[in-house]
Amino acid sequence: MNIILFIIGACFGSFAQCIQSRILTDKKGLVYKRSQCPTCKNTLKALDLIPLISFIVQKAKCRYCLNKISWQYPLVELIFAIAAVLLATSIGFYATLVLIPLLTILLALAIQDLKNMYVDSFLLYSFAFISFLYGLLFFKYSILNILIWGLVGYIFFYLQELISAKKWVGSADAFIGMSIGFLFASFQTLETIIISYWIATIILVPYYLIKKRNLKGIKFGFIPYLALSIYIQLLI
Repeated sequence: MNIILFIIGACFGSFAQCIQSRILTDKKGLVYKRSQCPTCKNTLKALDLIPLISFIVQKAKCRYCLNKISWQYPLVELIFAIAAVLLATSIGFYATLVLIPLLTILLALAIQDLKNMYVDSFLLYSFAFISFLYGLLFFKYSILNILIWGLVGYIFFYLQELISAKKWVGSADAFIGMSIGFLFASFQTLETIIISYWIATIILVPYYLIKKRNLKGIKFGFIPYLALSIYIQLLI
């Protein structure tokens, strides 16, 4: 079962990277257009797209133009595959399978925010809607609880956005906060948000100190830390 989940996780990790980049540049081609090398624009064949394996076999190069392929792709595939296996040890194989599509969208949003400090609205709204469905159908929360905690999660970030004139957080963070409320519909909503701040502090403060950069006024995408916090809550 772990091997199956590892393979599925790697495939969805690859898919998340595909949709996060393509939805920003070519929404119409998201469904029917085949993947291309970003450098030479050659259409990639199925053998070029096997998660992890193609990267190793092709020695981190495009088969056609021999340009180097970013380590981001196999690294994300590997991390998502391991994350799927670890989650299954906590909540079970089938529950993990059910959650993988939601986590795939969350991963795509996290990558977008990390790289661009911008996320696609369609992905954002899709994540919120699917989180609502998961809270209702998978976790069996009442609609009232889901809506109340969704509002709590949204207001938490909206007030910060309002007070800081969008200098601290953005509207996308508020939508993720709402989605967290939909997904957990309990005080776990606030726990998840608070944990994300701790994660960001633990990672970013040492990073900027090592880089000897002034922490005041720095800008960074916050969704990756919210995503990691959501995963931790599902794991425990």
